[in-house]
Amino acid sequence: MNNYYNEMKKEKTFSRIEQTLLSHSNTKYLYLVKSAKIAQNISVIALMGMSCGNVLCDSYLDMAERDDPELYKSLLNIKIDYEDVFNTRKLARALEEKKYDVVCFDSMRIETLQTCMIKELISLIHSYGARVAVGNTYMTQFLCKPTDYGADVVYEDIGIYSASALSSGVIYTNDDGVARRIELLRRMFGGQMDFADRYALNKSVMMLPFHMGTRSKNIKFLAERIKFMPGVEEFKFSENKYMTPYVLRFKLKGGFNPTLVFMEKLRYSNLEKDLPIGSDKTFVTANYDNEIRLYAGVDNPNTIRLDIELILKNIYKQ
Repeated sequence: MNNYYNEMKKEKTFSRIEQTLLSHSNTKYLYLVKSAKIAQNISVIALMGMSCGNVLCDSYLDMAERDDPELYKSLLNIKIDYEDVFNTRKLARALEEKKYDVVCFDSMRIETLQTCMIKELISLIHSYGARVAVGNTYMTQFLCKPTDYGADVVYEDIGIYSASALSSGVIYTNDDGVARRIELLRRMFGGQMDFADRYALNKSVMMLPFHMGTRSKNIKFLAERIKFMPGVEEFKFSENKYMTPYVLRFKLKGGFNPTLVFMEKLRYSNLEKDLPIGSDKTFVTANYDNEIRLYAGVDNPNTIRLDIELILKNIYKQ
């Protein structure tokens, strides 16, 4: 009886997570795996038909091959090159010079916060006969659906949005043959997610549609107002017709000192600093180049706006 109850409990948890993710992805197949790295590797190998070949990755992408290139190449016999995929001229030149089986890139580069014109990028890659694997961790299916624009496989790390900070990957595809290979590879890699991990993800996945939708609205509200505030310069918000990231960046007039004062004064505001990327609170960071990054959360954007405006008025004596 206990075994039957446990199996039913597992099936209920599995279906909740997968139903929520599938309902927003417009794809036929979804696979949960133990880590984002496994999801990435399985996606690329499945697209290549589980055989040797050439892969072109975005130069900002952290492939497993960079961690241990000799093992990666000897085990899988896959040759990987790197190029600035977001630069269509460089991408086209690379595809003309060499035959690639798969091109792999992220929909948003977290290092530079750049987004891509994903539909045009995928069409260009397909025109050269290559298949496309898109990492969509920072946008998720709730803000961007690469499969709608022709991506063959999409993989994400949904663990970063979990309070338990699990490393949990998810793979989406519409291709029947690729789906069969993904299932086989998931078993070969031992990448199937166990019940405990799924159970820990359950609550965070249920809340993802609300969180991501609210973040998108909040960042638009803040972007329209922050760019006109005192001292703000080099304001950047990488929204395009295919996606709206929940992050903006800017610098302050005067460089290091105003930036330092701004960050110090945030300790007394409603903003949090140095939180995980998956946090549901608005938080802000500053890098070595004095660039300030604001990641929108689900908290009241008007309160955030008032905090930032008061701090900047105080700094610039307005």
